[in-house]
Amino acid sequence: MVDTNNKCFLVPKKCLNLEWTIKNISLPNLQEITIGRGKQFGIRDLACSKEQLILEADVNARLVKIRRVGRNPSILAGFPMEQNHVYVTREGMILQITPDVEFVVTFETLQDTKRMNDEPETITKIKKLTTKFTWSIIPSGTVIWCQTKDVTEGLICKIAGFDLDGTLIATKSGHTFPSNDDDWRLWHTGIKSRLKTLVNEGFSLVLFTNQAQLEISSVSRKELFKNKIENILNALDVPFTVLIASARDVYRKPSPGMWDYYISKTQARIDIESSFYVGDAAGRIAEKPKKSDFDITDRLFARNVGVQFYTPDEFFLNEPPRPFKDVDFHPQEIPVENYPDLKIPSKSSELIVMVGCPASGKSYFARTVLEPKGYLRISRDELKLWTKCRDKISNAISNQLNVVYDATNPDKESRKTIMDICSSMNFINVRCFLMTTSAERCIHNNRFRQLVNNSNPVPHTAIITFTKRFEEPTIEEGFKCVVKVPFVPKFQCLEHEQLYKKYLLGRKK
Repeated sequence: MVDTNNKCFLVPKKCLNLEWTIKNISLPNLQEITIGRGKQFGIRDLACSKEQLILEADVNARLVKIRRVGRNPSILAGFPMEQNHVYVTREGMILQITPDVEFVVTFETLQDTKRMNDEPETITKIKKLTTKFTWSIIPSGTVIWCQTKDVTEGLICKIAGFDLDGTLIATKSGHTFPSNDDDWRLWHTGIKSRLKTLVNEGFSLVLFTNQAQLEISSVSRKELFKNKIENILNALDVPFTVLIASARDVYRKPSPGMWDYYISKTQARIDIESSFYVGDAAGRIAEKPKKSDFDITDRLFARNVGVQFYTPDEFFLNEPPRPFKDVDFHPQEIPVENYPDLKIPSKSSELIVMVGCPASGKSYFARTVLEPKGYLRISRDELKLWTKCRDKISNAISNQLNVVYDATNPDKESRKTIMDICSSMNFINVRCFLMTTSAERCIHNNRFRQLVNNSNPVPHTAIITFTKRFEEPTIEEGFKCVVKVPFVPKFQCLEHEQLYKKYLLGRKK
C-alpha cells in the first residue's frame, strides 16, 4: 500500500498553451529544489526564468516553503509573490509559476493526484487588479493584504481598527451567515460619516478579519471574495487597509499576529493610547431582543494589542456597554512555581508513572528533567501499543533501570495495568508524578504548541475526555508516594514568552 503521507507534488491544473506538456513535479521532503523553464519540468513559457522558484516541502507539517528568485512574476493563491521573500503554502493552494501555468500543491499519491487532475474544474483566470486597490499576500502565505491607493501615513499613527462581519457590514438576508458574496449591507447608515470623521481626525483605518475558509478555497472563490471586499471599500469611500487571516495560525484573532504585522509595515510611531478596536465578538450576554455574542475574540484581540475596545453599538450608536461574560483563563497570570524536591535519580531502580492531561507539560517534564537524570522514558504516544509499553517496562525493571512511563493514565483502571506488572515481578519501588496543570492552561498550551511548532494540536476532545475520566492517584493504588508537579513554562526566546502571555483562543476551541 502506498503511503500517502510521505510524498508531495506540484500537479498541473491548467496550461493555456495546449502544445506544452507540463509535468508533475515531485518535491522531496526537506530538500530545496529549484524549478523554472526547461525540459526537466516541461515548462516552456518565456515568462518563466530558468531559475524561477526555490521550494522546500515538509511532509510532516504538510506545507511547502516557496521563494521567488526569478525576475518574472509568480502568483500564489491569486496574489503576486515578492522576489526573495519566503512564502508558506499549504495543501490545495494554487501556484502560478507564470500567469499561464498553474499547479496545485498536494500531499496525495501521484495516482490520486492524476485522478484529481483529470476531474473537470473551471478556474477563473486572475483578473488585472483595479488601480484603486493594491492586493498582496504576506510571506506567511496565510494573510491577504489589501490597501486603497489613497492611504497615507504621518509621523504618528492613530489606529482605528475594525472587524468586518457584524461590525462594518451585516447580511441583507438577515441570516447569521451570508448566503453569497452579494449578501451584505453596511451595518448602519451612519457608518460612512463616522469613518470620514475619523480620517479627518488623523486616524488610519484598518480592517482585521478572520476568514479561515479562504485557506482551502479555489482561486475563483478567492477572486469573488476580493470583489466583495472591493465593493465594501467602494461603499465606505474612505482610505482603508485590510488584513484577512485565511488560516488558523498566529495571525487569526484573538492572536495578535495581524496587528503585529501591520505595525511592522508601518513606518510611523504608533499612538497606542489613542488607538482602538471595534468588533462584535465581545462576549455580551443576551438582553432581549438582542442575542448573546457568538464569541469574545474581538474583545480579547483588543486586550492582546493593548488598545481600547468598543462594540459597534457603543461606537457607532453611542449605546451604553452591555454586560459581558469574561473568560476564566488569563494566560498572563502564570503561577510562579518551581519543581518540588523530586529525589531523583533514585538510589535503587524505580518506576515513575506520569499522570497528566494532554498538553499539561508531562512529556516535556519527562524529557527535560527525568531523562537527563538517567531515566529511560517509555512513551505511549510514540510506541502506540500498550503491549510494546508493557514489554519495555518489564524489561527495564528486570535490568534494574530507572524508568518513567510517559502516558496520561487518567484513572485507577489505566494505572492498575501498570501496577499489576510490578506486582507480578515483586517490584514495589513505584512513584506517581501528577501534573497539576489546570484544564484551561492545557487548552492554552495546546494552542501555543500549534502556533510555535506549526504542528497539529491535540484534539480538544482529548483534554475534555481526560478531565471527565480523571481520578486523583493515591498511595492505596500501590505507589510509594504521589508527587505533585506544577507546570513550569520554559521558552526558547522572548517572542515565544510574549506570545504565550496573549489570549490565543476564544470560547470556541
